[in-house]
Amino acid sequence: MMAQCFGDLTDFGLINLKNNIMAKFELGYPVADVVTGFTGVIIARSEYLYGSTLCLVQATTEGDLSKFPDSEWIEEERLTTAKLR
Repeated sequence: MMAQCFGDLTDFGLINLKNNIMAKFELGYPVADVVTGFTGVIIARSEYLYGSTLCLVQATTEGDLSKFPDSEWIEEERLTTAKLR
């Protein structure tokens, strides 16, 4: 039933599950949050039908492998390109 529903919507050009995904940054791209200054690499993206796109940004670790790096969900509009250390 769900597949039939998606098939009907795709016929009208309302949904395209494989193409035309608009994203400001690709996964693995180094970014910084312009509000908080948090920097890292995008490791995931979450898109909502009626809301903003969120990116999971993971901080990079410098040699300390005993801790799991911090990650933050940040709205894509708040991100800008960054250089990693």
